[in-house]
Amino acid sequence: MVDAVENNDKFIDHSVKSSDILLYYLYSIPWFVQIAIPISIIITLIATFGSLESKFEISAMKSLGINLKKISIYFMILGFVFSFLSFYFEDYVVIKSLNNKEALSEKIFNESKPKLSKNIFRVIDKNSIINIKKFDFSTLTANNVTIISKSDDKIESRFDSPALKWNEKNQNWHGNKFSVQMLNSKLNNYTSGTDTVLNLRINPIELTQKTIKPEQMNYAQLLIFDNKLKENGINDPKWLVKLHFKKSFSISSFILILFGLNLSYNF
Repeated sequence: MVDAVENNDKFIDHSVKSSDILLYYLYSIPWFVQIAIPISIIITLIATFGSLESKFEISAMKSLGINLKKISIYFMILGFVFSFLSFYFEDYVVIKSLNNKEALSEKIFNESKPKLSKNIFRVIDKNSIINIKKFDFSTLTANNVTIISKSDDKIESRFDSPALKWNEKNQNWHGNKFSVQMLNSKLNNYTSGTDTVLNLRINPIELTQKTIKPEQMNYAQLLIFDNKLKENGINDPKWLVKLHFKKSFSISSFILILFGLNLSYNF
């Protein structure tokens, strides 16, 4: 309801069709289900034990010699199953629905390309990767540029420049300042200069194209991407944080059942 109220004006301003609005929220359902599962589990668990206690069912089970710890084991197994299913539900359903929702959002709201893009990663070739902290499309300037080159899984060089500006006429990038560090087992040379021209085979249009976000990748894709960044000497914590968050959130169902059992036994 809150999301619907917030988007109501946007739907009206863009004259969005009812079918698109329905599809927009259908794509949102898996994410809401994913968020609701752990909370639903602990509420159900506490409500169940609370109801049993109010009707003296727990006292009756104890008098019959039924071990509540044994019952708790079944609940913990159930929590583990829910955690396992939650992990795969997010990987194969939630991620796909969120990507579909974003694509639909760009279509119905006519969202234009941003003038400012941040934390851009692009693979130049099989041995080189570029990281741009900020790209301003209005001035065609890439700020804080780092290019990592490697060979045989070892980093050979690192290029850094505070700013590279796109030259539309020559179709290349020009930088006023730059530094290059050569890295290998025998030599570690550092050079700097005041003028450079680069042909990166990447133009401003490609830089403004959508950069995939961590929440739009499943666990396997995120793990592979994070490993590639580390191999190329790039440390960006958000990818690793999201990787661990996926595991942590999935196991939350099991943890909440342990927490709920503890609360239930104190009734």
